[in-house]
Amino acid sequence: MKTGSWRRAVLAVLLVFVAVFVSSRARAAEPSFELSVLVGPSESTFLPGMIEVVALVENPVDVQLVGALVVRGRGDNDTEVIGRAEFVAGPKSRALVKLPVNAERYALFAEIRIGSQVVMTRPINAETDLAVRLFDVTSPSRIHAALGSSRLVSIGAPSPGAPPGGGTNLSVGVARSDPTTGAPLLPTTTTAWHGMGAVFISAPTLAALPEDELRALAGHVLSGGTLAVTVTKVEDLRLPVLADFVGATPTAQPTDDRNHAPFEPSLSSKDIAKLGVIPDRPPDVVAFTSYTGGNLEPSIFGASATYGLGEVVLLGFDPNEADAATSAWTTVRLAELARRAHVRLQASAVRPGAGLRQPSTYAGPMNRHDLFGPIVALLDPNRSARWGIGLASLLLCGYAIVAGPISFQRAKRKNKPLDALKVLPLFSLGAFLLVVLFGFVSKGVSSQSNRLSFVEAGAGMPTGSARIYRGFFSAFAQKITLRTQGSGSMLDVATDAEGGRELVAETGALRLEGVEAMPSQTVVFREEGTMSLGAGLSIERSPGGEDIVVTNRTGMELLGLVVHLPDGSFRYHAKLASGASVTSNDMGRGSPAFTAWARDLTSPMGPRPRSRLDGYRLTQTFEGDGIGPAGAWTAIEQTSPPDVDWFPEGVPTILALAERENDERDSGVRIDRDWVALRIVGYGGSQP
Repeated sequence: MKTGSWRRAVLAVLLVFVAVFVSSRARAAEPSFELSVLVGPSESTFLPGMIEVVALVENPVDVQLVGALVVRGRGDNDTEVIGRAEFVAGPKSRALVKLPVNAERYALFAEIRIGSQVVMTRPINAETDLAVRLFDVTSPSRIHAALGSSRLVSIGAPSPGAPPGGGTNLSVGVARSDPTTGAPLLPTTTTAWHGMGAVFISAPTLAALPEDELRALAGHVLSGGTLAVTVTKVEDLRLPVLADFVGATPTAQPTDDRNHAPFEPSLSSKDIAKLGVIPDRPPDVVAFTSYTGGNLEPSIFGASATYGLGEVVLLGFDPNEADAATSAWTTVRLAELARRAHVRLQASAVRPGAGLRQPSTYAGPMNRHDLFGPIVALLDPNRSARWGIGLASLLLCGYAIVAGPISFQRAKRKNKPLDALKVLPLFSLGAFLLVVLFGFVSKGVSSQSNRLSFVEAGAGMPTGSARIYRGFFSAFAQKITLRTQGSGSMLDVATDAEGGRELVAETGALRLEGVEAMPSQTVVFREEGTMSLGAGLSIERSPGGEDIVVTNRTGMELLGLVVHLPDGSFRYHAKLASGASVTSNDMGRGSPAFTAWARDLTSPMGPRPRSRLDGYRLTQTFEGDGIGPAGAWTAIEQTSPPDVDWFPEGVPTILALAERENDERDSGVRIDRDWVALRIVGYGGSQP
């Protein structure tokens, strides 16, 4: 090769390297963007209901980036923005923004906008496959590797859409990690956890969670979820967060027969065959221990404690440790924990965040399937304005008599029969103005707000999961802007309203704006999260053990207490004052209507299975006793999942109504009535 050719070849190679280097540096200097769904089956799929989307923005340049995370509809709704959260990424800095949205009726696009320019778009799709779901906060997850393709034996009756061949798929979600800090990215709203039966997390990671993420996770457990905590070292037991969940600082103890109790494996026969021989005791490579303290009781998983309607499990083994993760002994226990967590979650009625747009099983006396119809009927102040209709009817009858026979009779006496036609327009105008006046006065000229809250809690718990219906009425057309009232809560419109709506994430709250109400229309909003119950409603065993003692520490007078005893029988108590106690032996059997309702509900051959509430017939009992709002349980049953076991076997359950005295204003509107419906399950609340 000639010297000149060789030099030109070397120069060409150097130019290529320089070009690649400059190009890579230019790319490195460009902002990067990431989008994903939090706590979904995957980063781009979600369970229909209320979800949370996260955006990560890395800004390596010297210019501040101002933008927004936006979620909008797809298909016919591709221009409708349903959620927005603004962010600022400073020079050579980063921004992390989370946006809760209601995704029970949409196929969605998530996008990042810088100014008016869309810099990244990602479609996110609903996952509708039926499955028992659990979530592992540890990444990478060995639980996902062990159970991700497994199936459980059938849980309950087969459901439409269930996979062929029986059984239920087991789905394992894995947390996304912050690429800079390595910390897991978890939701700030309780509602985003819906559908996840068991959540696996290590004790140090649980203790390090930010306050809003920990509050949201605790709300999920209160609502019926299961929290499985791995204790990685003895020092973890002294973490305050564990004492908060189990009631005291736990201590390790040797295992006993309760930890090794036999159980039927939940995995399908095919998966059992893959595992081979399943030992009764943990293999030598798996360290297994138990714990005591607070509400903890030894279990086949380590130790378990109830927390609200949910359960906290201190695992006696580390499912993400290499030897334990590959053990058949560990695998069958993880599957059984997933099954029990699913069953527990299905026993709750509120289930914050779960989609409500499902075919209702309630038809009612008029055979109407209007999901929120009974809710609107309770919260609509026009129900109390029916006197205006009656008065207007009497006025029209009087008008017909005066403008007709009486007017013409008087004209006839004067021998001027056509005079009656001269005054007829005046009578018509007067009657018209009076009818309008009656309607205007009966409906009112000021805005009003009514509420119905359905709160579900474990006995003695000061906080419960809640679905709050907030109704707003105005005599005039108006635009409504509403904010969440609870930390970690989610908000959406429950009934049809004009205009689009947009959920805007603010610091510590969410704002729903753009909802238009027509004149004299009642618009109902639905807020889901948690709600305080004072010191709770305690349910304890009597000294003799045959009865229960109910003590009201909620700060509200409870009405219409429906008490389901562990033996399956029912009691009824009309009123329980705040601070008062009553034993089940002192409660009555209720009216004949209540007795008939309880008999049919518990009869194996009755018209309703045990899991149904049959609120329509229960309403008849309340109407007979003058307890209001009598139709509350009918409305709540219609908007609750159809598979709720309202009265679980072996534990007491109490339903009750209350009306809170509330002098507050909701979005500037005076609260007229504030009703609360309670469902309390289990034992708890004993005082020292």
